[in-house]
Amino acid sequence: MFEYKGLLLKGLLVTLELSALGFVLSLAFGIVVGLCRLSENRLVRTVAIGYVEFFRNVPMIVLVFFLYFGLGMGSFAAGLLGLVLYSAPFIGEVIRSGISSIPHAQYEAAHASGLSSLQVVRYVILPQAVAIVLPPLATEAVNLIKNTAIVLTVGVQELTFMTQEIDSDTFRGFEAATAATIIYVVLCLSILNAVSLLERRLKVESRVM
Repeated sequence: MFEYKGLLLKGLLVTLELSALGFVLSLAFGIVVGLCRLSENRLVRTVAIGYVEFFRNVPMIVLVFFLYFGLGMGSFAAGLLGLVLYSAPFIGEVIRSGISSIPHAQYEAAHASGLSSLQVVRYVILPQAVAIVLPPLATEAVNLIKNTAIVLTVGVQELTFMTQEIDSDTFRGFEAATAATIIYVVLCLSILNAVSLLERRLKVESRVM
């Protein structure tokens, strides 16, 4: 099995690339979606709700197939965009929930101090919301990592794809799948533990302040 560790490493690097890019883009898009869900503009709010409800109810594999086979995108691009379109609505709801949990009196106090609506969100609301949304964001990051396995269906050579390659070459699919499972578990637990430590640190700092 060790002679095929290069294939596993190659697949792991692709998985990490997909996960990192996918989460950063999903987070950026999700913040926009979450803020639009809270907009006072009815049209903006309706469009955001429509996007969330639509993409949360479409299987990710259908999105990836549509982008790859329907629109003719490259396999990596289709996989990445499919991850973003699927994950952003869930992250957007996390952001919306976190912001909604902040007392409205803080908005009024910030506006009274002369801040614009954008400044209120940027300097007052989002910093507080970060501590609230960290745990559910960690869960979404873990889900995104696990969902990267779906893109093997369009030929992206990520970790699960490489386990199938090893199986087809050596018929040692059990060993390959076991190694991949361990890698996924280590990745996901590392993220959850890192976020847990960060959350505790933020709580300690807030008590000191």
